[in-house]
Amino acid sequence: MENQIVPVGTSDAGMQMTGHYQSLADGYSSFGLSLPGFELPGVATSGDLEGFFTAAPVAGVTPGTAERGWAVGEIELGIRFRLFDTFAPWTPGSAEGPSTPGDTGSLPPDGGGSAGRAVRLRTTVGVRARIPVRTGTGPPLDDPADFLDLPIADGQPDLELGLYQDVAVGGFLYLALQARYGLQLSDERTLRIHSPDRRYAMVANEARLERNLGDYLWIRLSPQYRLTEVLSLGVEYTFWHKGSDRYRIAAGSALEPVTLELQTEQTRHRLGIGAFFRMGDARDRETRPWTFGFIYQTAIAGSGGRTPAAQLVTLTLRVPIGIF
Repeated sequence: MENQIVPVGTSDAGMQMTGHYQSLADGYSSFGLSLPGFELPGVATSGDLEGFFTAAPVAGVTPGTAERGWAVGEIELGIRFRLFDTFAPWTPGSAEGPSTPGDTGSLPPDGGGSAGRAVRLRTTVGVRARIPVRTGTGPPLDDPADFLDLPIADGQPDLELGLYQDVAVGGFLYLALQARYGLQLSDERTLRIHSPDRRYAMVANEARLERNLGDYLWIRLSPQYRLTEVLSLGVEYTFWHKGSDRYRIAAGSALEPVTLELQTEQTRHRLGIGAFFRMGDARDRETRPWTFGFIYQTAIAGSGGRTPAAQLVTLTLRVPIGIF
């Protein structure tokens, strides 16, 4: 039979198949009947592997022959507007910036007395657009026949709204709160319809689809305590939630794309610690101190079949540059 696919004998599926056949042979033997011998191939050759990927029903790109290169996935354009600010006026030495990890530069170096206020607030709003681009020397974006392809971004436009709230208490406590809500706009894409438990999608299930990825909400809460003029320590918590994706057939087809929507909703909680270093004297108006941050986070809870339970290390470096 052409395009016949069987497991190798050393795989779990192969050993299970061999065991079932042996049980069947033992049953026939009790009645004085014998079955022909049964043996699966021990290993898969390179020809077997190439035939599995290049022939129907898979008809995909053979691993190891996929095109490599570079590509730009998307560009971002954004703007922020400050609504409310009771922090001390900005000076060239303060390196102030809204809700940046490790940015305690707004805290006055004398413990808060110079600001004249025990609690200071700063509220900023922003909007950002992500626009997909198609440049580079890499393979086609999300080729449905390339199962090892790592997508460059999502490939569809996004619109993101943001709120950034800074709170300083005296000269030693600082709280940064960020909230971003992203609207993932719809697009069209050629995909192969398959359930999440299938490693390889069949070519017969390839169709042109209208895709609407789920909107997302991202929240960051980062309280920090300044130990010295140079060193601050903090706790970092982030929350992420993305709604379910939605798919519709864009052209005439009898296929049903509902299986692509399974396990696409995600919720994740991350918690970690951070250390932030200021390099420079904030009291010197001619100095613009650099800020270096190190944050380690790990997932503590979450839901969704495709939600990664991963650890995250973030390194940040802020270099204030004065234009005027």
